Amino acid sequence: MTTEGKLLRGLVAAPFTPFNTDLSLNLGVIDRFSSYLVSVGVTGVFICGTTGEFPSLTIEERIAIADAWVVAARRDGLKLVLHVGDNCLVTSQALARHGGDIGVDAIAMVPPSYFKPNGIGNSLEVFGAVAESAPATPIYYYDIPGLTGVAVSTSEFIRQAKATIPTFAGVKFSNTDLIELQRCVGLGDESLNLLFGCDEMLLSAQVLGIDGAVGSTYNYLAPLYSQMLDALKQGDMERARTLQGLSVKVVDLLCETSPLPAGKLLLKRVGFDFGPVRLPLKNLTVSEEQNLNQSLDNLSVF
Repeated sequence: MTTEGKLLRGLVAAPFTPFNTDLSLNLGVIDRFSSYLVSVGVTGVFICGTTGEFPSLTIEERIAIADAWVVAARRDGLKLVLHVGDNCLVTSQALARHGGDIGVDAIAMVPPSYFKPNGIGNSLEVFGAVAESAPATPIYYYDIPGLTGVAVSTSEFIRQAKATIPTFAGVKFSNTDLIELQRCVGLGDESLNLLFGCDEMLLSAQVLGIDGAVGSTYNYLAPLYSQMLDALKQGDMERARTLQGLSVKVVDLLCETSPLPAGKLLLKRVGFDFGPVRLPLKNLTVSEEQNLNQSLDNLSVF
């Protein structure tokens, strides 16, 4: 695949939602963080997604976050994708409409995960109803079956979405099924924007022919991934594998504790305090923070 002309390419960060200690939004940090992301080579942001704790946000908070990010992203030249997925279709439509009104570059959505769509046809019905709420805004399918429990053939979804939804732009493939990823790449559709969402497997996906990547670790480890991609371009596979191996070790550490609160701790290492996480997620204990920091020191990735 060629990335020329694609809306999203390179590393796209999935920002955390910044909270104060009382769990109210701390939107003031977004301005400086946006500038930081540009300085480390990130090309865009995917806001209010999994890393942004979207299920724990009210619709008013999601609107406020979008409003804050659109100002910063426009100033800094970042592409802005607003995630609008929700178990309530009306909420998704309202968020999509607002995103279109404020001029986000694209919207994206996970399928509903409580009352789950019954197959691809039903998924497309839901997806299309949201797309119609922002008729001038490209829309991406956010495929993350490990969390939604909605497992359909992504490649077949793409085929049918391209035929029925005028604004369908591509997929955020947060799925470890590399065979299905190959099927998506194998569609040979140069208008499709195919983004990979499993940071610890980026090297493999890049070799298969993705356009770019969306992930949480790009918030604080973008330089490592940029070096890895540069090594791949230069044919230095040994270095590329070594750097991807470091990424795997970091992700393993995150998963040994709890990925989102642990990720917020790692964010502090590059100078940003995004506060605690909201229940039902649990913040790290003092002991867990100390152990994680010691393990990170041993890896020497920062």
